[in-house]
Amino acid sequence: MGFQALTAVIFACLCFACDGFFTGNIHRNIERQISNDVQGHKDEDKPVFQQHWISQKLDHFNGADSRAWKQKFLVTETYYRTGGPVFLMIGGEGPINNQWMSTDSGSTWLTYAKKLGALCFLLEHRFYGDSHPTVDLRTENLQFLSSQQALADLAHFRTVMAKQLGLTNSKWVAFGGSYPGALAAWSRLKYPNLIHAAVASSAPLHATVNFSEYLEVVWRALAAENPKCPLLVKKAFDTLNELIKDPKNYENITKDFNLCSRLQIQSEKDRAYILDSLADSIMSTVQYNNDNRAFESALGTNCTIKTVCGVMSEESLGEPYYRFAAFVALRTTTYLLQPCFKDPTYSANLQDLRNTSYSGPASGGDSGCTRPALSLAISRPLILQTSPLVALASSITWNSVWTFLTSALRHSMLV
Repeated sequence: MGFQALTAVIFACLCFACDGFFTGNIHRNIERQISNDVQGHKDEDKPVFQQHWISQKLDHFNGADSRAWKQKFLVTETYYRTGGPVFLMIGGEGPINNQWMSTDSGSTWLTYAKKLGALCFLLEHRFYGDSHPTVDLRTENLQFLSSQQALADLAHFRTVMAKQLGLTNSKWVAFGGSYPGALAAWSRLKYPNLIHAAVASSAPLHATVNFSEYLEVVWRALAAENPKCPLLVKKAFDTLNELIKDPKNYENITKDFNLCSRLQIQSEKDRAYILDSLADSIMSTVQYNNDNRAFESALGTNCTIKTVCGVMSEESLGEPYYRFAAFVALRTTTYLLQPCFKDPTYSANLQDLRNTSYSGPASGGDSGCTRPALSLAISRPLILQTSPLVALASSITWNSVWTFLTSALRHSMLV
């Protein structure tokens, strides 16, 4: 369904009669919501929204387990009009961003909120940001990190907020993108009595292990900018794949890609990890093309599809391999704001993943390959962004990537 058609459906669902809506003062209700179940305070630096905490069960599916924890959420009534809907933006694999609640962010969901007079909530996902159900990320604690538990969190949040604020009869609309987009769609399917509609942007709803379509989209996006661009990237990877087979080339590869330490490949896992890490420089650039850097509170400049294809087309840099190395180095220093490309070895990544602290290097943040993210990959329908001999990393075989991923999943969960 196209975006315009989807938008039309959404608005059709929301332009409903106001019979049965609450008539109380939402402003007073929000101020009164500090109770045994919901605790909050105003963020004086951001008067547009408020930050609060809601009590959630650790395990929604075990009636004998009474353990509870506090989940963080934000709320803004900037555009709310009596009788308007309630928008629930779902957090994903990282801390919630205050900018999503900023009226000057240009966010689409706030544009809808202004048009429809909606009250807006942003709910942080369990085990991410400040929402810590357990004291750490040990394996026995990660059993409580799953999409099923997250959906139950959403249902409880919706039920409590509706009761506290007199919004039981209001139309609740779930929003999310990528994994949170899947949660939005699933919440509508699982709790149709609670969620009236869902906006699931780029949501991977059909689980698949070898998700080759992801890199096919990357290929097409590069080709749309310049038909030669993906071919040049493929040629660069083919060259890298040949060079990486000979340890005599490790020193030059280290310099070419500005690696933080000398390249060490002692196993097929190391090879898969370095190739995947370098491929991600292209994949992430395409996925977040023209993203709003100021919105994400980033300090560096942006790297876009135009940047990739511009560098890959610059013949003065040498063969495609050297152009790709130049792009990776450029992205590392200007976009990631790092002096060098992080140690790309399987063992170093595994060491990060074995850190069970919420403040550890692989605790969550905004990175996809983290200890909680790998746990989610185990507990939810599996979708792995890989591709055998199809798109960019044509030389990265499915077997090598699968070996790396399954090994990381297995060994990182041993602590």
